[in-house]
Amino acid sequence: MKNGTAREVLAASPVADYIVDEDFPGSAVTSPDEVVAYVLATSGAGLCHAIGANGMGPNDDDVVGARLRVRGVQELRVADASVLPVQVAGNTAAPTIVVGWIAAD
Repeated sequence: MKNGTAREVLAASPVADYIVDEDFPGSAVTSPDEVVAYVLATSGAGLCHAIGANGMGPNDDDVVGARLRVRGVQELRVADASVLPVQVAGNTAAPTIVVGWIAAD
């Protein structure tokens, strides 16, 4: 969008007939540099899915082990993307589904 291509497409007919206003970053932000500044100022989060808060691993300081059991707590397992120890190179949906399969096994 830095070069204005997205706005040009949305301003052309017939798409423009259905556009009331721009929500993000808004029509008041006009120059490419303003767009970049707006995105940097309002996007405090990274552009990846958060994972790994309850990292899985073999060490005592890892939250869960290979069977997804929480160390030090009986009868508790974690079965979501928080157990993935490293960020995956793609979308997190498939690895999270696999974690669920492992937990159900």
